[in-house]
Amino acid sequence: MRLAIAVAMLWAVAAINVFWVEAATIYSPDNAGRREVLHHAVLSGELPAGAASWDELGANTVGLRLAVPWLAERIHVATGVSLGAAYQLIEFVATMGTLALLFLLLARELPKEHAILGCLYLAAVLPLSAFLHYFQPWDKPALAFWIAGAMLILADAVVPATVVVAIAVLVKFDAVVLPVLYVLANMRRLKPRALALRSLPLWVASIVPFAVLQGLRPAASEPRDLVAQAIDNIAAFRDTWFAYPPMIGFLLPVTLGALGFSRASREQRSMYVFALGVLGILAATTNFVEIRAEFAPLTLMLPCALVGLGRILHDDGRAERPMTP
Repeated sequence: MRLAIAVAMLWAVAAINVFWVEAATIYSPDNAGRREVLHHAVLSGELPAGAASWDELGANTVGLRLAVPWLAERIHVATGVSLGAAYQLIEFVATMGTLALLFLLLARELPKEHAILGCLYLAAVLPLSAFLHYFQPWDKPALAFWIAGAMLILADAVVPATVVVAIAVLVKFDAVVLPVLYVLANMRRLKPRALALRSLPLWVASIVPFAVLQGLRPAASEPRDLVAQAIDNIAAFRDTWFAYPPMIGFLLPVTLGALGFSRASREQRSMYVFALGVLGILAATTNFVEIRAEFAPLTLMLPCALVGLGRILHDDGRAERPMTP
């Protein structure tokens, strides 16, 4: 019964987001032509006719995200379904997987009730990922691999973590920073030499696929003007104010995480600090208003945030203390 309820919840969240919210935004018929053009451009590595650069298409570095378009093309060819339907299927499965993996991540050190609450928070803000672009099918698969990689890293399962991190980089290269989490989580437990040796396979698994992608598609990643990016980000905040997506998504987790930091475990503190660092990089180098790219650090803030929530509710949020009815 518990498994059936869990599957029903995952299905509901994924179906609402992919087949209703995204069907009216990303996968709307109005965007079908542009999606297909960018799909083939990513697979071929060549800019569409008439386009001067990837940045002009709003697709800087998109040419490096090969795994999901390749999989969608295989599904399309094998089954005959449209490319849009293939992408929706991938996103549907990835959304369910993301929430299931997030529950497992949160339940490592927190009561199951707290873990469910964290999943519900992600589900509440997930519709924000469906706006401001027309082709972003790798974000939810990347998020699932990000969480899986983080769990394996925290469990010190270096060999499977190495495989998952390599796949994560091929899906979306943001995962290249995941080895830093291993360093933060183990820097007080291991001596520097042991830490370097243990983390080396993770660095290889992240850097080598990224370098290969850059070598295959050198023109897909264009230099960013960080000053212009900052001006754009300030303008986006000024245009939206209290509806600014990063404010909606991060104000509560960042605040609660700060409140819970002193009571959190070493693992939870490592995730929170790592997430803040990743968030800072994204704020400086990307269109920060597009929160779909920021759910990865959000998931790693939630453990500390839930400890902070427990502190407010006079409960330290640890798994060994049962929740009161």
